[in-house]
Amino acid sequence: MVVNGSMQGYIEGSKGLIQGDHLSPYLFVMAIEVLSKMLDSAAQEGKIADHPLCSKIHLTHLGFAYDLVIFLKGDVDSLKVVMNIFDSFYEISSLKLNPSKSELFCAGMDEVKVQEISSINGFKRGTFPVKYLGVPLISGRLSDKDCRPFMEKIASRIESWATQKLSYAGTP
Repeated sequence: MVVNGSMQGYIEGSKGLIQGDHLSPYLFVMAIEVLSKMLDSAAQEGKIADHPLCSKIHLTHLGFAYDLVIFLKGDVDSLKVVMNIFDSFYEISSLKLNPSKSELFCAGMDEVKVQEISSINGFKRGTFPVKYLGVPLISGRLSDKDCRPFMEKIASRIESWATQKLSYAGTP
């Protein structure tokens, strides 16, 4: 380290971050952006087949914080490509997918094909309905009944804001 133009001491470099480091979330987001680009690239190159309901808008994945949802056509080749992307991502980032915290959701597929796909990734089998970010996900179209608890929660929050008195402190 140079202080006032002369060498003073030595700081040894190391790999990784100290737990609780303020840079950690930012570095994680940057790393996940690389994973997102890898998935996008594979989809654009035709290596990943779009889920039939997502092909019109080319939706391959959604990510928020530590959650990632990937939408695929239920074929073995696409899943193998995604698993290879996860392996490549681990090699460059040291961030590894945890299969015990991952789930596979299938709809409209025969059981033999689901078993074949499940054997590739080792994920436990998820069942619908499931909540993602508080919103119910089902294999079909969402109905009013499916969304009612979510909408009631939003309405309740808005109502609580409306009943709070605003502070005029600091205003002329």
